[in-house]
Amino acid sequence: MSDTPTPDEMRHQMARLSERMGFVESGYFPTELPGVKFFWTDQPQPRAPLLYESGLVIVGQGSKSIYITDQEFSYGPDQYLVVGLPLAFECETRASPDAPLLGIFIDIDIATLFELASHVSPQDSSSEVVGLGVEPVRLHDSMRQAVTRLLGCLCEPGDTAVLGPELVREVLYRALQGDHQSVLRSMIQPEGHQARIARVLRSVNAELEKKRSVDEMTAEAGMSSLVFYRASRAAMGESPLRYIKKLRLTRARSLIVHEHMPRQCGGLRCGL
Repeated sequence: MSDTPTPDEMRHQMARLSERMGFVESGYFPTELPGVKFFWTDQPQPRAPLLYESGLVIVGQGSKSIYITDQEFSYGPDQYLVVGLPLAFECETRASPDAPLLGIFIDIDIATLFELASHVSPQDSSSEVVGLGVEPVRLHDSMRQAVTRLLGCLCEPGDTAVLGPELVREVLYRALQGDHQSVLRSMIQPEGHQARIARVLRSVNAELEKKRSVDEMTAEAGMSSLVFYRASRAAMGESPLRYIKKLRLTRARSLIVHEHMPRQCGGLRCGL
């Protein structure tokens, strides 16, 4: 592999990993490295509801578009998606038998993110970006190189066990160094609005059938009712109770639409 990585090198490593895992069905599959999942499909997927956890979605071949509120975000081999909150949206996948969608999903560990942030140039905490908790980001050379090394590591069981955890840390570190990292930065500002909303949403998502009032969520976030309502609408595009209803409906519809997906999907409650 050259010092300057190319999209073809990253795609080649993803294809190697796909062959090693011996896929016969489309879906998300856990790798031998905790927190890292591989996904693929050789068929286009029409726009359908999905529920994503917090993480980095990196595509080596094919492309995807997500739709949340009135906005569309597209990404492929030159971009990756940062998801800072458990988010419900609609997703469209472009793939074919000749060029299947290949990608990985990396969970974001908040403790690791905090530790790595201490080694990255600080950002003015007074200028917190308030917006949706999802962001497509350019896949710069150092990030592509780190991802390519991680993929190569996943192809070798011994390397996965010994080198894998540090390579995941490097990918998160490179992501924090990206040109646009407003979503990641918001996650490491413990008193910031998005970080507080994210904590509440993770709690809600873990017990989605449990009924919660706005007052209970406001207290959990440690915010006034007005500030919580405004921050929630900014982060999720909708009011808190309406969004929780959307989460429940999206999970149910996603299970129906993607009921053919293999059980290996584990804790990632989303399709392709």
